[in-house]
Amino acid sequence: MDQLQAWYSAAPDFFKCFGVSRGNVLGYTIALPVPLSAWTALSLGKLEEQDVTGPLVCRGIRTMQSRDEGEVGVHFWHVERSLAWPSHTEIRFSTVVAEYIHSLRAQYGVRHFSALTASPAGQALFQRLNFSLAGVYDFVYWDDHKMQVQHVCADDGPKFELDDSHKIIHKCGFMVRRM
Repeated sequence: MDQLQAWYSAAPDFFKCFGVSRGNVLGYTIALPVPLSAWTALSLGKLEEQDVTGPLVCRGIRTMQSRDEGEVGVHFWHVERSLAWPSHTEIRFSTVVAEYIHSLRAQYGVRHFSALTASPAGQALFQRLNFSLAGVYDFVYWDDHKMQVQHVCADDGPKFELDDSHKIIHKCGFMVRRM
């Protein structure tokens, strides 16, 4: 919770709510603007999502505001469509998120976007938005009755393998889009 508060304090405009109906939030995103060097490190697996701190986001905001200190990348830390999102509507959630991405590009000149997708629905959403897998994965697995996460980059050599005593619960894929 402290990390979310630090991010929100640094970049409140990047916590975006996509409507409320009958008291229910219909969808939202938490996006983190970071200096391009940090975004590149994320996309290559050299920096993990958990290492994106409030001060790093503050540097991203300052870079965007000055526009002469370099570029930024925006990492989507969380995107969620509520079950309350009207299924009968002609507006798809991906369309709303695409409009948000284009607004960030228009307002701040952002050309680099990323997301660590934690579900098939998340991966499908970002594929519809022309993101592609970057070869960086987080494997969630059980080890000695504890949940563990192993960060793996395709460039690191051998594939991540577990013996039969471990069970992979989930594979998260890092996705990127450069415009």
